[in-house]
Amino acid sequence: MRFKVYEAHDRVAETNTVVARLARMAADAVVDRQGCRLVVTGSMGSIGELFELMGWLTR
Repeated sequence: MRFKVYEAHDRVAETNTVVARLARMAADAVVDRQGCRLVVTGSMGSIGELFELMGWLTR
C-alpha cells in the first residue's frame, strides 16, 4: 500500500502490526490441522515511486 500517496504514512506501524497478527493467527490455524509449526515473516517492498536511472541500460 502506498501510504504516502494516501496521506496515511502515520499509520504504517499500526497497519504492519495488525497484518503480522493476522498472519500469525492464520499460520497457527494451519498448525492445528497439519501438525507442524509455521514461521511468519514480513518484507518491505518497493516504495512505489520511480527513480532516476543512473548509468547505461543494456537490456
